[in-house]
Amino acid sequence: MSSWFATDLEFTFVVFTALFKIYKVNIKIYKVEIALRFFSKSFYYLYVTLFFLIVQLSAFTALSQNSYAISKARLIKTLKTRVIDKSYTQNIDRFYSTTCDSLIKKKVTIDNKPIKDILIRLFDICNSKLNTKAVTLLRIPSINRDFLLTVTTYKNASIVNLYKNINITKSNILQYVFEGLLLGDSIKTINGLREMLHDPYYISSSIMLPQYAAYQDSLLYALANGAPDLLIKKLAANDTLYTRLVDNSTSKSVRAITQIKMDEFYERILPFSLALYENRITKDSIKN
Repeated sequence: MSSWFATDLEFTFVVFTALFKIYKVNIKIYKVEIALRFFSKSFYYLYVTLFFLIVQLSAFTALSQNSYAISKARLIKTLKTRVIDKSYTQNIDRFYSTTCDSLIKKKVTIDNKPIKDILIRLFDICNSKLNTKAVTLLRIPSINRDFLLTVTTYKNASIVNLYKNINITKSNILQYVFEGLLLGDSIKTINGLREMLHDPYYISSSIMLPQYAAYQDSLLYALANGAPDLLIKKLAANDTLYTRLVDNSTSKSVRAITQIKMDEFYERILPFSLALYENRITKDSIKN
């Protein structure tokens, strides 16, 4: 009886051990299946995400190409509403069919922005200016030339000297074309300086801006000669910026203005005082 019982226990133990091993194997298989399912789902989601990214990128590229073609075609149509002469037509065809396409093929960038996107802005602003008669058809070739000069010069040198010879209308157009880029900021600064030098009364509201820090001495000189009444008022109000600039200036005009004090007669004597100080007139000529 005890022998049979012992044998039965051994058999039970063997069976139990076998079942336990089978259980462990099943657990491992189950874990592997779960991992495989998780991996499969992750791979599926990754695949779907990549698919939609590729579709979106393709759509964006197609849209960009389409926008470029549409903008260029629209501008060319406007430019050819009138027949100017053979040279004008050749110039237009060469720039828009050869030069622009060549810039794109060379993958030219300005401040990491593709030239294609910049050209679209050039096409759009030119077409807009033509439609509003802000520029004429004859002005477009020179705008295109200045655009190319800007692109080539910016890579190697300062554009300040270049923009001294570009009129304000074209400068504003090119500022829009390169807007949002460092190049666009440089053109904006140049345009701002030209505006202030043309009308010194703009100086007092802009001279303190960071982009004009390097030009403050020249702007102070322009203010003293073009709008001396503003400079006198700033000094009379103990404006710290203007006081510092005047103290550091060696300009005769600026020094002359600082000697004039505000009173009821200063507006009358200011022009004569400045002219006398700079030897443009004499006391005798005033008396006579």
